[in-house]
Amino acid sequence: MIRFGITGRSGSGKSTVAELFVPYGVHHVDADAIVHDLYVPGQPCVSALSNAFGDSILTVAGGIDRKALGTIVFADPHKLRLLGDIVHRFVWVAMEQLEREHEEAGTKGFLVDAIALIEGGRQLEALIAVTASYEVSLQRIVVRDGISESDARKRLDAQKPQEFYTSHADYIVDNNGDTDHLQEQVHSIAKHLKLAP
Repeated sequence: MIRFGITGRSGSGKSTVAELFVPYGVHHVDADAIVHDLYVPGQPCVSALSNAFGDSILTVAGGIDRKALGTIVFADPHKLRLLGDIVHRFVWVAMEQLEREHEEAGTKGFLVDAIALIEGGRQLEALIAVTASYEVSLQRIVVRDGISESDARKRLDAQKPQEFYTSHADYIVDNNGDTDHLQEQVHSIAKHLKLAP
């Protein structure tokens, strides 16, 4: 089973690109989806985050209020790093379990989709960076997260520059909205990774 990763700035369209690999026998693991599961009431990650950032980040039910947490961490680089340090520990444990299950099941490829993949130090056989223009990414974040353009700008501006991701990548995928071009790029990478004939 080949283990590879996909990364890039928020709003670049990582999940869209990752899903295009699924028909090649690849299991797509979205770190954001794992985080959603970690943020529900009763999860150890919730306790760790409320200890670090206070109870104002909790919903009435006792889960994590992502907007409240975002307001705190995207205004302070140190708090953003602390959030990453806490959440990554829990995410990698969940991913390792999924990886074992898929290896045993004979899955051809295991694709990890995460914004902080490079910083996490995970050993992968290939890394794909997804790029998109600032304006395209901005509008995707506004629509996806239901936040204002001002808040979306804060999120993007708090992240590493696009060059950080492309400089570490084995493959770069341009995702500014041309679906045919996107599929061609994915197919080319799948062939290089021997997932496609």
